[in-house]
Amino acid sequence: MMGKQNNGGPKLFYVGVDIEGRIPPDHPLRRVLQAVDFGFVRPLVAPLYGYNGHVSLDPVVVLKLLFLCFFENVRSERELMRQLPMRLDWMWFCGMDLESTPPDHSVLSKARKRWGEAVFERVFEQVVGLCQQAGLLEGRTVHADSTQLKAHASMEARVSRKLWEQLEAGSSETPLVRPSPADDDEDHPETPTPGPKSENQGRSVSDSSKTIMAQKVNERLVSSVDPDAAVSTRRPGNPKLGYRDHRLVDDRQGVILATVATAADRDDGAMLGELLERQHRYTQITPQEVVGDSMYGTQENYRMLGEANIKAYLKKRRGKDSPKVS
Repeated sequence: MMGKQNNGGPKLFYVGVDIEGRIPPDHPLRRVLQAVDFGFVRPLVAPLYGYNGHVSLDPVVVLKLLFLCFFENVRSERELMRQLPMRLDWMWFCGMDLESTPPDHSVLSKARKRWGEAVFERVFEQVVGLCQQAGLLEGRTVHADSTQLKAHASMEARVSRKLWEQLEAGSSETPLVRPSPADDDEDHPETPTPGPKSENQGRSVSDSSKTIMAQKVNERLVSSVDPDAAVSTRRPGNPKLGYRDHRLVDDRQGVILATVATAADRDDGAMLGELLERQHRYTQITPQEVVGDSMYGTQENYRMLGEANIKAYLKKRRGKDSPKVS
C-alpha cells in the first residue's frame, strides 16, 4: 500500500526525541569528543571572568563553536550561528538540545577579545600535547612554510604613516590624506630598460629584495582601516594588504607544531628560530632535520641549525643573504 506524507503542520511538542541516537557512531564530531576533553579551557580562562553580573556562555561551548567554524570551513561566525539551529550534529556537539537558543555571533568576538592571544596559545599548546600523547608526532623531520592571508582592507585606504602616528598620539590636527601615485612606486618595481646583456639579465628579483621593497613601502604608508596589515610584493600581480601565517609542520601526520601570525611583509627566514623555539617549548623535542624553501635558506639559519646539530635541507637564498660555500 502506497503511503502519503502527513502535511498537517509541524508539531508543537516533541516527546522522546533522542538526539544522541541520531548521531552516527562514526560521525567525525563524535570521534573528536572521544579524543578531546574541551573542559581544559575552563581553568585557563577562569581568572578573566568576574563573580557578579550576567552569566556568560560556557567557555567550553565557546571553544567548541570556534572549533566548528574552522573544522566545517564556515566563512564567518555570523554564518555559523545562522546554520547552527539547522545542524543537529553541531547542536549535539555543543551540548545543546532542540529548545536551546543559539547565541549571538558577537559572543564569540567578545570572548576572543577577553581571552587574548596568551590563552589561545595555551589552547594550541594543549592540542599539540594531545597529538603527542596519541603518537601522531615523529619529531625527526619538520617543514617550515608560510601562507599569505588577505586582509579585509582596500589599498585605497592607505595613508601616510607619519600622519597616522601623529593622529594616534593626538598631536596632529592635520587631516589624513591618501598617498600620491609616487608613493606607490615601490609597490610595482620598475621594468629594467633595454640595454647590453649582462650575466644577471633575465633573472627575477631575489626574494630578499622583494621583502626589503615591501618593508620600505610599509614604512611610509599604513592602512587606516587595518593598521596591523602590510603590503607584500613577493607574489606577482597587484600587491594586496594582508598577513602571513608562519608554520612548522611535523612530517609524520602533518600536525602543526608551531604557528605565528605576522604582517605580510615579515621575512620568513627571520621566523625560523622562533618557530623552532616554540615547537621545543610545546613538545620538548629537538628535530633532526629542517626542510624549507629559499626563503629560509639564509646564512643565519644555516649557522643556527649547524650550532644545534640540525641538518638543514633549505634551498639557498640568492643575494646578500646567500650562504657562503665553504
